[in-house]
Amino acid sequence: MLTAILSLSQIRGAGLWLVFWFALAALYFVLLLGVRPLRKKAGVKNTLLAFVAAEVLTDLIWAGVYGYHPVYRNYGIAAVYGLALWPVALAAAGAAALVWGRRKASNKEKTPLWNEQNSLSLSKLAVLLFTGAVAVCDAAGWWLVNWFLRTSRYEGINDTAHLVWGLITLYAASAAAYVLLYNLFRLLANIEAEQVFVPANVRHLRAASWCCMAVAALCLAGAAFYLPMVLVAAAAAFMGLIVRIIKNVFQRAIGMKAELDLTI
Repeated sequence: MLTAILSLSQIRGAGLWLVFWFALAALYFVLLLGVRPLRKKAGVKNTLLAFVAAEVLTDLIWAGVYGYHPVYRNYGIAAVYGLALWPVALAAAGAAALVWGRRKASNKEKTPLWNEQNSLSLSKLAVLLFTGAVAVCDAAGWWLVNWFLRTSRYEGINDTAHLVWGLITLYAASAAAYVLLYNLFRLLANIEAEQVFVPANVRHLRAASWCCMAVAALCLAGAAFYLPMVLVAAAAAFMGLIVRIIKNVFQRAIGMKAELDLTI
């Protein structure tokens, strides 16, 4: 937050940066304080401490990367992706707060610091935080694309065609992201309900893999306007491949489970 405030008069788009920070911070407190153990005095304290730790760490890194430099530095599209540090830091802070909030002593023995339930809670929190990040980017899409075009020094990127390309890419990719995040959340909910090897999970993983591939194809097409998008396309395709392999594993496990049930 401090980095964004100090940058208000120095960096274009710093106001948008600050709105992004506040929106995810509010989402963090709404989600965590919705958990019953964290609504107690100790839980609120742990939530605040974890948040402050995430803020200090993020601000230090942002200050080093985006702070004042005597020579212009063109980060290109990486400048936008660097903001993803904030939802990642908040997800880690939320995990720490959940762990502290659920630790209880019983007969002088403490429960494990980390367990399956905490891991699932962290994953669901991360999905919700990234959903909030995508929503903020959508709400500020016009300003975000304009800021990127104004600050980029890439040859020929400041015309109307690139503005239209940027908006189409942003909203098409965010649509795929919403479908992806929804399917991941449903998958986690099924796992939490101990419904692991069921056909519904295969469908969720298949949909997630196709979303990754759709973003990869979109970014590959966008490389005609901005060549570094090839790197984003490669990363999205790789993630889609990983999810696809996991889907095949789940599908095979369901078949084996059905055969075992018939044998018994």
